[in-house]
Amino acid sequence: ITAINDAPVVIGDGTESATTINEDTPGAGQTVNTLFAGQYSDAADNQIPNGGASSPGAFSGVAVSSNGSSGATGQWQYFNGAIWVDIGTVSDAAAKLFSNTTLLRFNPATDFNGPAPALTVHLIDNSLGFGIVDGQVVNASVTGGTTAYSSGTVVLSQDVTAVNDGPLNNVPGAQTINDDGSFTLSTGHGNALSVADVDAGTLTVSLTVPHGTLTLASTAGLSFGAGEGTADTTMPFTGTA
Repeated sequence: ITAINDAPVVIGDGTESATTINEDTPGAGQTVNTLFAGQYSDAADNQIPNGGASSPGAFSGVAVSSNGSSGATGQWQYFNGAIWVDIGTVSDAAAKLFSNTTLLRFNPATDFNGPAPALTVHLIDNSLGFGIVDGQVVNASVTGGTTAYSSGTVVLSQDVTAVNDGPLNNVPGAQTINDDGSFTLSTGHGNALSVADVDAGTLTVSLTVPHGTLTLASTAGLSFGAGEGTADTTMPFTGTA
């Protein structure tokens, strides 16, 4: 009886999580072996206990068949030995291969936090018949059976932890005014004051002038700790950013 290859199978729960990273900070990457080898089995090829010569095939890598990356969330990437490269668009018919020693990571978009988009892979044994070149595109629509690809998939996720972003102030340069005169700070005059914070819905701002007074064009939605927004020397107030 001639031995034929049996495709590898997924023996775990089909899910893996990469090491948690912080917002705005891509990780150092983890190898395909570290991320997925625990899900791999090729026990069906082990016929030595039955007197055969067939032994289990080694875990060789993965075929990425689905990638949820986007510009809004960030990109799953692989290291090509020199730089990190986006994995990009994939499908079962146009899957991308990565060897078991290749580093993978998620590079989050600016200020993105929460669960990273899923990366879905088929596991590969050592029966491909050719060496894996990272990023090469193959048709992995047919899996299981005698192929090198597992019919089951493993979904990789990662948590991106939120970190505080400080408020951003936009303050114009020194302004010139005539004695006893007044002037307006506004976008239309190119000298607007602004403050923003991507992490905060509510901000507290304090405006002070050593000489003269300040008046806001509108006080709608603001609550004042001192003054009322009209002809004040100091006005601490809170409002929605």
